[in-house]
Order: sequence, then structure tokens, then C-alpha cells
Amino acid sequence: MMGYMRVSWRILFSVWILLGVEPVMAAKYKIRDLQLLPAAEYSAHQDFQEITIGARPCITLGCTLELFDTKKLHEKGILPVLIVVENRNPFAVELDEKSIYLISTDNRRHETISYPDVLITLSSKKPLSHSTGKKDLQARQSVKKEMYVDFETKSFKKKTIAPQSIEYGVVFFERPRMEQLSAARLYFPEIRNVETNSSLIFFEFDLLN
Repeated sequence: MMGYMRVSWRILFSVWILLGVEPVMAAKYKIRDLQLLPAAEYSAHQDFQEITIGARPCITLGCTLELFDTKKLHEKGILPVLIVVENRNPFAVELDEKSIYLISTDNRRHETISYPDVLITLSSKKPLSHSTGKKDLQARQSVKKEMYVDFETKSFKKKTIAPQSIEYGVVFFERPRMEQLSAARLYFPEIRNVETNSSLIFFEFDLLN
């Protein structure tokens, strides 16, 4: 029986290698609580139109590990940014992570990476790529359940921020080189008034202050 199990694991390991998937056999994944500040207390923030948006970019490994229990985010060149939005208006506003951009020093516009794409990348030996098809199912099958739940829960996705309330979440970018981050900016071109279905004036502020 033990011999059969050893052979089975060898076969399974070979299949993982052929698929470019790195088997996860490390210690149990730990879900870390997010330590939040009021939006205006982040060094990177903007206060405008009765809305405050604060951001905490995790450029270092230590900062990244405060959000997620995996070194692979940093090793794979993925930049997590914690976003906190405070809405003091009498109406709700909506913000989709697909409408959040990182503008690097060379004026390149970097789109956010969805959390399923991030998880697929973390479990693969291949470079960062945007997958197609049933990527949510693929992400679930690629990592431990606790890790999937943590990323799914903390990801910003699409938020409706009710009047006089706060919402938060993490967005992910491909991390530019440090010289391209020195004067990088976060750009929010599409924040919508839910009541009138109209766009507010865009937000834009320095990522590193």
C-alpha cells in the first residue's frame, strides 16, 4: 500500500510539473486581519467631492505579508495596494477595480489584475498572464481553500459605498521597476453616483508620498 502511495504521488507530481503548476505543500495558510486606518490618514490619499480615497501600496515583502500569507506575491512581481474609500455624500457611489489604474513614471497605464488571475499566477511556474475562460474555477483548484477565500474576500472587486460609510479592498498590479514607481500615480476615472448614474470628477494622486 505504501509503495502504491509513493508511486501515486510521483505520478501526481509529474502531472503538476507538466501543467506548470507548483504543488502547495507548505504550512497551513493563515488568514491575516487587515489593519485599517481612516482613508485620510494614509500618506497616499485624496479628499475631494465629499469622498476620501486612501491607498497603501505594499512594495516590500514585509508589507505584502501583512496582507496575505504568501511570499509569492512579492516573488512574482505583483504589487498589492490596499484601497480605503470614505463616502460622506448623501448618495451612494460605485467604484469598480477595473476602473482603477496605476500610472507609472513613464506614463504607462497599468490595469488591475483580478484575484483569480493572481492566484493562477501564484500557483504556476509561468509568468504573469491574464487567463481566459473559467478562471475562477481554475483559481479555486490551484490553491488551498483558505488562500482562495482570503484573496476573494479582501479583493476590492466592485464596491457600492453607501452614504456616510466606508468600504475597502485590495487591488493588484504588475509591479513596475522602482524607478518607474518613484512618481507613480493612482488614477480613478470612473466613480459613479448611483442615484443619478452619472460620473463624478476623476481622482488622481501620487502613490508614494
